[in-house]
Amino acid sequence: MIIITLLLGSFQLHAGSPQDWHAGDIASQDVRTPVALDLIDAEATAKGKEEAMLQTPAIFTIHPNITNTMAEKFTDDFALKHADFLTGLKETFNQTSLSAAAIQSPSFETFVKAFNARNDDLPVPDGLARQWASGEAGQDIINSYLAKLLQATSRPVLPDTLPEGLLTGDSVRLVPYHSTRENLTLDEAEQSGEIVNISSLTTVTRLRGSFRRTFPAEEKLLAHGLASYIHSNLKPDTNLTQVARDRAASLVSVTCHYDAGQLIVRNGQVVDTKILAALARLNEIQSAAQPAVVAPVESQPAPTPTPTATPAPAAPGRSQDVRAEYLWMGAACSTVSVVVLLGFWRLQASRRTSALSTPRPAEAWARPRSPYPPELGPQLAELLKSAVVQEMASQRHQLLQVQQQAAAEIVQLMQRLNEVRAPLQERLAAYEQQIQELEKELGQQSKENRELLRMQIDLLKEQVKAERAASRLDFN
Repeated sequence: MIIITLLLGSFQLHAGSPQDWHAGDIASQDVRTPVALDLIDAEATAKGKEEAMLQTPAIFTIHPNITNTMAEKFTDDFALKHADFLTGLKETFNQTSLSAAAIQSPSFETFVKAFNARNDDLPVPDGLARQWASGEAGQDIINSYLAKLLQATSRPVLPDTLPEGLLTGDSVRLVPYHSTRENLTLDEAEQSGEIVNISSLTTVTRLRGSFRRTFPAEEKLLAHGLASYIHSNLKPDTNLTQVARDRAASLVSVTCHYDAGQLIVRNGQVVDTKILAALARLNEIQSAAQPAVVAPVESQPAPTPTPTATPAPAAPGRSQDVRAEYLWMGAACSTVSVVVLLGFWRLQASRRTSALSTPRPAEAWARPRSPYPPELGPQLAELLKSAVVQEMASQRHQLLQVQQQAAAEIVQLMQRLNEVRAPLQERLAAYEQQIQELEKELGQQSKENRELLRMQIDLLKEQVKAERAASRLDFN
């Protein structure tokens, strides 16, 4: 007990300058913790939160109505092209329907080239132009182009650019969009959504390029015009993504443990945020464990030991035994001193009485009655009294020190118990939260994935049992 108190006192003197340290400073001395410490590693926790947020899939909603809008616009644009084409035929050939011979003539070929030059955004292919010139609608050709577009956009298509700050990891969550459910919650998104690997998705630019390569070289301009109808059918939901990632980050907490006597910082080492947090935590424990100072009757400075390890705290019963022992010692010393003092005064009184009752010659009265001067008695009594008082004051001071040490040890023991219980409760809460999430996903996965999730759930349950068993052993 005395060693623990001395260690805390010596650390307060030793860490006087470390209290003024800042991140980036160079440590001027070694600092060790006399007690076990558990604290949150802020830097590692922040890094773990970033990783957890990035590993949480970004949420995208699938909008099938975008494909319907594309088909409608495609049909309307070709209807307008057809009307413009017939107007050009009327102006050039004075009729909207040509004979087979006129269609095969060079003048018709020149007309088609001139028309496509004016409408290079969506040129009319030769086959369709001949059908329109012969009075047909050419719907089979138009439908074949529309079928190609629908086939290309039947898969999820990511936008080329994402909102600022939205990062995607290895996977994303695709949630079907329903107009009747505008305010989508995170639970609904997780239940109805599907997690897919981002490598299996494509972007608008990549899809347009692959679509153009399916056309022959002579239809290059037409391929560019048709590719312009391809757009993304996925929209990022930044709000739900942020909610999901904040929830995942809230479950991350990295703790750092120091054993009693472990080195916190070495002389010459660069001070970082982790070291500062450990020093601050140790100062908090030291302040909580410091008892109120009682002014002693007489105190003497004691040398400060510098041990490398902190012994285990002694039980409060031992302090009470020591206190009782000192009380008995003080009482015994006081009793002996009083008995000696009384015996001395009785001896002096008997000598004085015998001297007065025995007749002596005149010369005998001239000699001293005692080898000691008469004033020596009061001085010896005062000396014994002073010795008794000093001994009792010293014993009282030692008893006060024992009481202070016992109070500090009890506060320190309670602090350590609270520190051990808090991380344990956090870990158990995190394990239970993960088990609930895995059980939710268990009903949505395939047979193989279910087996993997069930194995993870069993492992987490075993971990919870082990943590609780370990906590019972530690507290017992």
